[in-house]
Amino acid sequence: MAHPPEPPRPAATVGPSLTEDGARFDDLVRTLNAVVWEADGDDYRMTFVSPRCADLTGYSPDEWAAEPAFWERNLHPEDRDRAIAATDAAIQEMRTVSLEYRFRTASGAYRWFSDVIAVVPKRDGTGHRLVGVMIDVTDRKRLEEELAFRASHDPLTGLLNREQLDVELARTQYRDGRALLFFDLDAFKDINDGMGHRVGDELLRIVASRLRAGVRDGDIVARFGGDEFAVIVHAASEGEARRLAIRLTKRISAPADLDGRVVAIRASAGIAMAGRGITAEDLLRQADIAMYEAKLHPDHVAVFHPEMRRNALRRLARHASAGEPLEATDVGRPGPPAVDRRRAG
Repeated sequence: MAHPPEPPRPAATVGPSLTEDGARFDDLVRTLNAVVWEADGDDYRMTFVSPRCADLTGYSPDEWAAEPAFWERNLHPEDRDRAIAATDAAIQEMRTVSLEYRFRTASGAYRWFSDVIAVVPKRDGTGHRLVGVMIDVTDRKRLEEELAFRASHDPLTGLLNREQLDVELARTQYRDGRALLFFDLDAFKDINDGMGHRVGDELLRIVASRLRAGVRDGDIVARFGGDEFAVIVHAASEGEARRLAIRLTKRISAPADLDGRVVAIRASAGIAMAGRGITAEDLLRQADIAMYEAKLHPDHVAVFHPEMRRNALRRLARHASAGEPLEATDVGRPGPPAVDRRRAG
């Protein structure tokens, strides 16, 4: 049985016309919240920059294209070499690279950009061109920096926190020419209980500010916890460390205006010297023992020596044999073994 002839099929089409392609590209570039750009792969001279560059950077497309080194010149000095080296490597290897860098806008302020750069052969085969998409990621970078700061800093004082202090102590251990100064505020509990926690917090902020202002470049200040502060300093000798501790103790101990009342402050400082065989835990233990010993000294400063620990253990033995309560100054700070601060010598 004969079948009726099939109707003619429409001619196949490859895609939209070049005019439609161009219109779509123009719409995409115009509405995309990014700088779409093209540059010569040999000298980085811009050959195309989307109009959104004016909104995001303050520069017009003509300004971008007028100077061959425009992109390089406006990179942040700390990011320039890294960004150029990564781009050069991508060109050599004919691959796409993703960068994040700070770029100086027309206002003079630097903003963070994420830039995905593709290396594309030129149509005439004479070299390569770069095609990139720059997206402003300043808000994300600020959030990342804020979260990183919170993770490593004490929220009350802005100093490094205990966790970051541990990191710094790990870098300090076994190294000659370093010392740990450990500060404690005498009678802080009386101020905190008598005048309230708000005033106590203000006192801690004042002490933190005084320590921060009193140290030298390269010294590290941290809040250990409660009313205790730690400073890692460069000190070639016990004498130098002691002089630094005395100077900082005097700075801390200046009277403070708290809630309309001038309050006298007294601080004690224990010193432990870093060196061969001295771990981070050793530094904390020794500085803590020395700090409690310092409370008995007229200048409230003491450098750890092994005899201090032996004396503390003898006092502990006397208390134990007599059934007397243990005082804080007898062996440094009493506390359960779970506390991450052991009291061995």
